[in-house]
Amino acid sequence: MLSDFPPLPALDHEASAVQKPDLTFVVSASFTAEPLLPGLRFWFKELGLQAAAETAPYGQVLQELLNPASALSSNKRGVSVVLLRVRDWLRELPSDRTQSIDDLRTYLEKTVHEFVRAMRTHRGHASVETLLVLCPSYRYSTPDEKALLAQTESELLENL
Repeated sequence: MLSDFPPLPALDHEASAVQKPDLTFVVSASFTAEPLLPGLRFWFKELGLQAAAETAPYGQVLQELLNPASALSSNKRGVSVVLLRVRDWLRELPSDRTQSIDDLRTYLEKTVHEFVRAMRTHRGHASVETLLVLCPSYRYSTPDEKALLAQTESELLENL
């Protein structure tokens, strides 16, 4: 029964006015990043920061980087964060193309080029700093694939 719940306290309208955050953290990731938000918000509160955290749409890293109106690119106060796991790029490939290390190499070289170009475009219209975090990849099929992913990460960092 609703009558079993205690009454809600009266709200002080001045105190409950929404305060605009001093900092905004926008996170775009190649994987599901929403589970990071409660931890970020906890630390903002613990540190006494007037900060907000939000995520860009799932798996839309390139689109967020290229679109000047995206949450990542239009952030005016704070930091934009890109979380990238290079192994996630291979999800795009049909299974028959993942069997050949040469196909993987060609695909990853092309993807690195596109990502670097997108990051440079983003930096051309971004107002705040962009933090790129290379997250560890997982589930290597072969030692060759593991080496290729490490090489791809190095190329990415070298080009940025």
